[in-house]
This record gives sequence, C-alpha cells and structure tokens, in this order.
Amino acid sequence: MRAIAVLGAMLVLGLIAAFAGGCGNSPIEAHTVPTLLSINGGAPVHADVWDVDTTLASGGTIPEEAAVFVFSNPPSQEYLDISPDDPYGVFTITSYRIDYTILQVLSGGGVVPAATLPSLSGAMHLALLVGSETEVALVLAPASLKMESPLIELFPDGSAPNGEIVVRADVSFLGRENGQDFTRMLQGSATVLFANYADED
Repeated sequence: MRAIAVLGAMLVLGLIAAFAGGCGNSPIEAHTVPTLLSINGGAPVHADVWDVDTTLASGGTIPEEAAVFVFSNPPSQEYLDISPDDPYGVFTITSYRIDYTILQVLSGGGVVPAATLPSLSGAMHLALLVGSETEVALVLAPASLKMESPLIELFPDGSAPNGEIVVRADVSFLGRENGQDFTRMLQGSATVLFANYADED
C-alpha cells in the first residue's frame, strides 16, 4: 500500500535513517520502525537563485525547490499483526528542522563572503501508516534562504553571479507512535547546489 502526501513547507552526500528515544516509555516498546528511505531519489537538489521574467517589474522571481521524502513504517517484529486501524498502527511526524552547512564555494571569478546559513523549522502533520510507504514534498531551498548571505551574492547583481555554493541539508523529523508517549527522531542528509542557472527561452 502506498500513501502519497504533498506538503508545501518550508540535498545527497549520505542518507541516515535513524530514530532516537525522548522522554516517556522505552523505545524498545515501539511497535513500528518509522524509517526515512530516501530524499530526492538520492540525487542533489539544484536550487536556482533567480528566474528571469521580463514581464515583471523586478525582472524575475526567486524560485523555491522542494524534494520528495520517502518514508516507510514496518512493524518492529515480523510476528506483529498490526493494521493502520490499531492503536499503534500509525506514526505521526509533528515537526521538522533543517540545518544547513556550506561545503564548498565556487566563486566563478567573483567574491563570495564567508557566512553561515540559518536553520529552518516548522510544524507538520504526516501520518506514516504501518506497512506502508509515504511520500511528502518538503521545500529545502526556500526563497527566504536565498536572500541570506552568501547565497544572495549569486544573484545577477551580486558579487559572484557566476558562482555556485554547495550546501549539505541535515533534516530532522520528530514524531511519535500513536498510543505511545515518547518522541522519536528520523534524520537524513542531502546536497543542495545553489547557482544562478541559465533560464530557458
């Protein structure tokens, strides 16, 4: 069974699928094993900082790029016969956080100042049904992030319009199994390539 959810919210050096216990009951008592299977199919996300549009007074727009996250939620034991209608048959993700690390700066002959990028976080409600795979689209390269230094230097009027900045996005999801009171974390990492890519005619 495959459930598809699309969430407009706020790339791949390596993918980590893990969960950690919080307060409450022991994680050993978990009935399911929510797992992050992939981000963007294992490929980097190409994030364009500027999209030319001569019909606008500004001359263009700042696009946003999302990636598809694929989760699974199998039973923790093969002998467990759990359905989504059972008390422990759903794991609900309630929030996310994205931490960005600049890995490489290709200036393209310009000047890109050293800087760090702010983390992003938000609430969400994503139900992972036992025995199912679930897809959700999450924005990894929002317009607001591209307005931050050093990404803003990649804009046409910036100091490095021909440059590229390679960023690792570490994404953490928090949630809990229905019927349990401890929080678990799912984590993954992906690569985002920021540049002012050529616009199609």
